Amino acid sequence: MPEKTLDEFLETHKKMKRIADERGKAGQCISKEEWMAEVGITEEEWKHHIELFNIDEYETEAVTGVFCTRDAVREMAEMLKTAEK
Repeated sequence: MPEKTLDEFLETHKKMKRIADERGKAGQCISKEEWMAEVGITEEEWKHHIELFNIDEYETEAVTGVFCTRDAVREMAEMLKTAEK
């Protein structure tokens, strides 16, 4: 498989971020496998994208293989506060 161009890589990264944002706003996380399948990337490509997400602290690995954006964590915290009332 030929390497992707920088533009293709950036488009894939934007798609990954969009998927994560949609989940995060709903207070949901996403598994690595589901994220990879939705975007259609390989394990090697995954590593490059997740490294960038880690650099800007965009997401966190909540448990092994499950990733949450900061928005998802905030939304879940708000849901917990509401449930406690």
